[in-house]
Amino acid sequence: MNDFYLFFYHEKLKDLLLEEIKLKHPKLRLSFSNKEFISMKGPSSYEEQLTSNPLIFARRQAVFNEKSQEKPSAGKFVAVSENQFWSYRTISTSVDTFDIEEVELAQEVPARAYHKINQAFTLFNIELSSDDQVIEVGSAPGGISYYVLERGAKLVSIDPAKMDPIISEKFGDNFEHIKKSVFDITRAQLPKHCDWLISDLNLNGDLNTNQSRRIMDFYKDIKGGFLTIKTPVLSDLEKIDLWVKNFSDKYDVTVFHLPSHRREIGFMIRPLNK
Repeated sequence: MNDFYLFFYHEKLKDLLLEEIKLKHPKLRLSFSNKEFISMKGPSSYEEQLTSNPLIFARRQAVFNEKSQEKPSAGKFVAVSENQFWSYRTISTSVDTFDIEEVELAQEVPARAYHKINQAFTLFNIELSSDDQVIEVGSAPGGISYYVLERGAKLVSIDPAKMDPIISEKFGDNFEHIKKSVFDITRAQLPKHCDWLISDLNLNGDLNTNQSRRIMDFYKDIKGGFLTIKTPVLSDLEKIDLWVKNFSDKYDVTVFHLPSHRREIGFMIRPLNK
């Protein structure tokens, strides 16, 4: 017996999704595709594998139910054509971002990177407060920084480039900018305590994960880290497990893709004992 599985994807990322399916779930075979989703044929018992090993580049995974010529009055469905609707049942995973949208940014927010941390922390139900100390690497011009400081947290940002003046003007009491490369940062230059490390470095995954782990190891009580990692080409998908391995001895790592991301992925990293 076979079932049909639906995978909704972000615009222009179909190639990454298909390559990821080939690598992770070779038992699935392409059945149908359009600009919104692809349908794959596979074993009827395969939902468990898709739950335990979800696809990073799928906004949502689902099991196909039935076709109808009329728009369903209840349940989830997708319009395939003017007179054809496919109903489906969602496969529940922690990386389903189908319903996450971009908030409207205030005009003074320096960069769209604000969306990344907003969506990631929404997805994982993480709230920052005035009690939190954050270190951000690759911070300029300050989109993520604005989000962190807006919530009252204290921030040390690391970036040789200039930050937008609004950051220090509005949040100066809680903000410090170390104008250096992450490669030149030493433990002595950083705060004594850190709750979260955030990295939006424009580096390849090897360098990003190595430098992020180096800094996280300075803090035995760190709550976690959020990394964005560029994956511009298909061969990058084969490296993801190695990047995860940089943290897996001490941390639980969830890999995901956000609506605000383009050809990049997110890592949510949290201690195994928490």
